[in-house]
Amino acid sequence: EVDGKFNGMLGLLQREEADFGGPIGSAAKRMKVMEEASAYEVDMLCLVSLNPSPLPQYLSIIRPFTASLWLVLMTSEVTVSVILWLLLRAWKWITGTHVVRLSTAFLYSWGTLLNKPPKHPSVSYSGK
Repeated sequence: EVDGKFNGMLGLLQREEADFGGPIGSAAKRMKVMEEASAYEVDMLCLVSLNPSPLPQYLSIIRPFTASLWLVLMTSEVTVSVILWLLLRAWKWITGTHVVRLSTAFLYSWGTLLNKPPKHPSVSYSGK
């Protein structure tokens, strides 16, 4: 305040360049220019709750997906593995090459699902 003139938000109110402002603390010098000002009480609602407890470490890998998604994922993985194994057995019957075990077919399809295909893919077209 200089010579009864305020700057900042109170200056804007005093010069009637603003219609309302706040929050303003009351002081004797301010009350002279704020005779017609009225105060509004603000009631803020605040909710307090506890943070959720962290998940156990062993659940951290399965929690990103729902149970139904995990079921579909595992069912499709087993289905693709069996189909791959059957195709490779049919390829063996046609060409006479070595047979691939079901566990190997499962690991091949699992690696493909995780975008980490095996370093030495199958030589047959059905295995690729």
